[in-house]
Amino acid sequence: MDHRKIASKLTEQLTLEEKITLMSTHQSAIERLGIPEYHIGGEAAHGVVDRNNIKTSSFPLPIGLSQTWNTTLLMEVGQIIGVESRILYNLSGKKSWLTPWAPTIDMARDPRWGRNEESYGEDPYLAGTLSSGFITGLQGQDEQFVQVAAAPKHFYGNNNEYLRENSSNSIDERSKFEYFLKAFEPAFREAKAQSMMTAYNGINGYAGMQNPDVKKIVKKKWGMDGFVVSDGGALSLNIEEYGYHKDYASAVSDSLKQGIDCFVDDKNLVEAAVKTALEKGLITENDLDSAVTNILTVRSRLGHFVEETVYDHYPFELLGSDAHHTVVKKVTDESVVLLKNEDVLPLGKQQITVVGMLGNAQLRDWYGGIPSKQHTLVSRLKESGNLSEYIEGHQQLILTNGIQHIVVRDGKVTTTAKEEEATKWLAEDWGQQAYLLRDPETKCYLISNDDGQLTLNKREVYDWFIKERFNITRNQLTDWQGRELVISNNCLLWCGKKGADDLVTVKWQEDLELAKVRGIDKGSRVVMMMGNHPMLNGRECEDRTSMQFPKRQLELLTNLVAHQHEVIIVLVSSYPYEMPDVVLKAAAIVYANHGSQALGDTLQDILYGKINPSGRLSQTWVNDSTLLPDIRQYDIRKYPRTYHYLSENVLYPFGYGLSYGDAIYTDMIVDSDVWEEHEEYHVRVNISNPTGKSIKETVQCYASFEKNSKLELPKKKLVGFVKEELQPYSEKEIVIPIHTDLLTYWDVVYQDYRLPATTVKLSIGKNSQDGLLWKKIRLSGKNRISREISEEMSLLKHDEYYQGIYEQENGQDGMLMEKNSWIIFFDAFCYEDISLRIRYKTFADTFCSVSIGEFQQKVPLLKHNDEAIVVIPKQQIPKDLKIEVTGSVFIYG
Repeated sequence: MDHRKIASKLTEQLTLEEKITLMSTHQSAIERLGIPEYHIGGEAAHGVVDRNNIKTSSFPLPIGLSQTWNTTLLMEVGQIIGVESRILYNLSGKKSWLTPWAPTIDMARDPRWGRNEESYGEDPYLAGTLSSGFITGLQGQDEQFVQVAAAPKHFYGNNNEYLRENSSNSIDERSKFEYFLKAFEPAFREAKAQSMMTAYNGINGYAGMQNPDVKKIVKKKWGMDGFVVSDGGALSLNIEEYGYHKDYASAVSDSLKQGIDCFVDDKNLVEAAVKTALEKGLITENDLDSAVTNILTVRSRLGHFVEETVYDHYPFELLGSDAHHTVVKKVTDESVVLLKNEDVLPLGKQQITVVGMLGNAQLRDWYGGIPSKQHTLVSRLKESGNLSEYIEGHQQLILTNGIQHIVVRDGKVTTTAKEEEATKWLAEDWGQQAYLLRDPETKCYLISNDDGQLTLNKREVYDWFIKERFNITRNQLTDWQGRELVISNNCLLWCGKKGADDLVTVKWQEDLELAKVRGIDKGSRVVMMMGNHPMLNGRECEDRTSMQFPKRQLELLTNLVAHQHEVIIVLVSSYPYEMPDVVLKAAAIVYANHGSQALGDTLQDILYGKINPSGRLSQTWVNDSTLLPDIRQYDIRKYPRTYHYLSENVLYPFGYGLSYGDAIYTDMIVDSDVWEEHEEYHVRVNISNPTGKSIKETVQCYASFEKNSKLELPKKKLVGFVKEELQPYSEKEIVIPIHTDLLTYWDVVYQDYRLPATTVKLSIGKNSQDGLLWKKIRLSGKNRISREISEEMSLLKHDEYYQGIYEQENGQDGMLMEKNSWIIFFDAFCYEDISLRIRYKTFADTFCSVSIGEFQQKVPLLKHNDEAIVVIPKQQIPKDLKIEVTGSVFIYG
C-alpha cells in the first residue's frame, strides 16, 4: 500500500481552508474525504500517560531503561506501550493516542540537567541503539501499517532548562556531528521513526522550530519520511519569550520552510497565523501541500483511512495487565545498578529494618502515567515476612506566628490559640530547603493556592506547578512562589499585608523518628532509602542547583553509621548524586530509578539474591559537581564532560555496575589488524562464570585513539556491546560486531565524516575505565586535508576557537567573538598571494590580527565598515592560520 500516494491524492482534493485546519495538532474532520478528527500528541516515555484516571503499565524512567543495555528488552517495552496506546486509541473513538512524543534522545551530558531522567544516557551510540529498539517495538512489525508513530525529541542540543525558551545554545561543528546528531540518526535511518519534535532552545542562533537542520539533515540526509512537530506552545514562545520573530505569520512561514509540518499550539492561533502568512505572500499553498501530505502519509500508515488494521483487535484486558507487568518486572530487574557491595549482599533469611520515606512510596514523574500496580519495597517485605521495622524518618513541626497556630479541623486549614491543638505536620525534606508538609490525619499535603491561602490538597504530589512546596530556611517559611505567610483574621495571606510579627514561622517538634533510628538494635541489617522526589529540584523547567543529598537523609544515615549498623543504601533517584564520606561508608549501595510499578518486587529480589543485578550506568557519576563546566557550555571537548573527554573527578565511570560474582574475560581476538573505512569487523572474547549463580554480563568494547598533536579525538569511545546471560560454571564466546563508521570524526574541511589514519587501542571490559583486555589495530583512513586559503574561505570552518559563540544574523551564520578571542585553521596554505575577505559587524572600532608562519598583520575593523581584506603572501608549506580580535566582533561565515 502506497501511503504517500494516498496522502497526495487526499491533499489534491482538499480546499485551501481544509488544509489550514490540518496545520495544528487538533486535526479537523473532513468528512467528505473520509478524514476523521484526530488529536496528535501524548506522552509515552516509559508507559502511556493518562494523567486523569486510566491505569497503564509503568516502566522505569528512560535513564533506567538505558541502564539495561538491552536493545531486545527495549523493543519489548516499545511493543507493550504501542499495544496499550492502540487500546486507548480505540477507547477514544479513534481520535488520539497513536502519535506520542517519545522517546527523548537528548544527551545526558550534564547530570544537573533537569530532565536527566528522560534521557538514554550520555553516549550517542548507546542512546541511539537503545532508543531505536524502543521505536521499532513501538511502531510495530506489520509491513502495511504502523502500530504507533514515534516522535523522538527534542531535536537537538536541548540540555538546559534555565533559559531554554528564549536563548540559543552555541554548538561547534564537531560536537554537533560527532555527538548530538549521532544520537538521533539511528531513529530515522534504522528505526524509521514516523515523526519528530524539535526543541524550544535555539542552536547557533536559530530557534529550534526554525532550524535549517530539520530539512537539511533529518529529512534530506537521513531520509525521514514522516512529519515534524514543534514543541508544545513553541509558536507562542517564539514571539513572546524568544523574540525570534515579531509576528506569528512570520514564525509559521519560516518554520514551514525549514521543515516543520505541524504546530503544537492553540488551533485558532495556528490557523490564523497560516492564513495571514498566505495573505502576505510569506508562504504559498504548495508549502501547505508539503506539510499536509507528510501528516496524512503518517495518518494513512496508522490506518486512519481504512476500516481496520491488524492492530485494532487488542483486548481491553491487556491494558496494564499481569502479562505486561511480567515484562515491566524483567526490565526493572535489568535496570538496577549495584554500585558497591562489601559481601553483605545478597542477604540471607534475616529480616531487615527499612529507614526513609522512599521505602513505602511510589512517586510519579511528570511523564509517568498512573501505574496499574503499586508495589513498594516495604509492602513486598511485609508480604514476605522479611520486614522487621519500617521507620519513615520524617520530622514534625507546627506552623505558628507565636499567637495563632495552624490546625486542620474537619479537613480544613484554620487556626487555634492553643499550641497543643496545632497540627504537627509531617515534614518531608527533599533537599535545597524544599519541604512537603503532610497532615498526619488525612495524609493530604498542605498547599498554598494562587491567592496565598492554605488548604489541604491530594495525597499525591503531582502537577505542573508544585504548590505543595514550601521552603524552610532557618525556621522561616516561604511558599512555592517565594511568598512569606502571615496570619490575619484566621486567613493565611502572603507577606506585605501585615507586620513582621504576624509572619508564620516553623517550630520543630521532638524528633521521634530519629529516636527510633537510634534505638535500632545493634547488629540489625538496615536498608537506608535515599533519593529524590521527581516533582522537585530537577524536572522540566528546573535544572538542579545542587547534587547533594537532602540533609535529613544524611542525618538519618549518619546516625545509622555511628551506631555501627551494617547499612545497605537503596538509592531511588532520577539522576546521579555526589557521594559524601558517610554514604561511601555504607556496606552496599543499590541504585534504582523511579517510574517502575515493579520496583518493590525487584528491590526485594535483588536484596535477597533471587535476581542478580545486571544494570550498568549510562552516565558518568562525578565526585564534585562544582568542578563541572557551566551547564550551557555545549562543546564537550573544550569543556570536558562525559567519559569521552572527562578523565578526572570521576566517582563511578560510564558502563559501571557490579553483580553477585564476577565473570572472567580471556582470549580477545580481532579478525584483522588493519581496518578499512565503511566496513564491519568483529572482536571476539571468551567470558566464563566461575560462580554458582547465573550472571547477565554486559561486555563493552571501547576505542582509544592514538594522541594527535592537533586533532583531538575522544579519550574513549563506545563502539560495541553485547549483553549475555551466563549460566553457573559456564563459558561463552562473545562476538561484538564493530563498524568503522563508529570510529570516524567530523572533518570541518572535508565537510563529512572521515576515518582517521591512526592507531586505535580496542579494549574489552566491564566499564569505560576497565580495559581488562586490549588489542591495537591500524585504521586505514585518510590523513587530514590541508586547506587551501581562498578569498571566500568560510571563517566558520575553523579547527579550533577560543571564547566564540556561534550565532546567526538575518539568516547568515557567524560567530560572536569576544575580546581576545581567536579562531585557528590547521595546516593552511596558498600557492600565491591571496586576498582573504573578512566580513564582520562591530559597534566600536577594533582590530584583528591575522597570522600564518612568519606573516602577521594587524587589521582595523571599523564600525562604519562591514568588510576587511588581508593579503596573505604565498604559503606553500602548510601552517596554522590564526585570526584574533581585540574587541567584540561578529564575524560572518
